[in-house]
Amino acid sequence: MSAPVELLFSSYGTLQQEAVQFANVGRRLQGRPDVAAGHCLSTVDIHNPQAVAESGLVVHRVLMRGDAGGDVDGVIFEITPRKLRAAGG
Repeated sequence: MSAPVELLFSSYGTLQQEAVQFANVGRRLQGRPDVAAGHCLSTVDIHNPQAVAESGLVVHRVLMRGDAGGDVDGVIFEITPRKLRAAGG
């Protein structure tokens, strides 16, 4: 029997970086292209030095609810509930 999985959508790219995946969940994540309908992207300044070191970025894009016509392309990853909790999700 396989372990249960959560589906985690990543649109902004940092979780799509292998180094960030290893730093947060300890392995490379399996993912597939997906779309978040009715959403848009915004930005947030990151002040956590560890997060900046992992991603190489001070400004991160974040997914926000948007107008009904907005779509955001990204990747949906499969992750175990335990790993998601460990990563702060």
